[in-house]
Amino acid sequence: MDPSTPARASARRRGDRRVDRTDGHDFFHVDCVLTLKRIYVFFVLEFGDRANEFKFLIRDRAGQFTASFDAVLADVGIETLRIPPRCPRANGYAERFVLTARTELTDRMLILGERHLRAVLAEYA
Repeated sequence: MDPSTPARASARRRGDRRVDRTDGHDFFHVDCVLTLKRIYVFFVLEFGDRANEFKFLIRDRAGQFTASFDAVLADVGIETLRIPPRCPRANGYAERFVLTARTELTDRMLILGERHLRAVLAEYA
């Protein structure tokens, strides 16, 4: 939808947060075969040249996101929005990336270490 349409303009005047740019991110983990360590992967979905326009960051209610995480984002002017409990569709892009990365990559190959995981994810992205 074009941002100049009357529906968007009236929603922006009302202060509706849905019209602003958002960004999705999440954590997932991968177990290393050689060291038997768990490697945590934090990713942010980037939407090209619109990255500097983001005002809100959507996140789930997982325990990995602490108050200090929200404070760092608030310092740069980004408000964090927590999705409702047990509603993965609210952060659909991030949840879909986690599902795809698991089923297409980490469930089909043995990850040897952090460097190997970085190479695999870089090739995939």
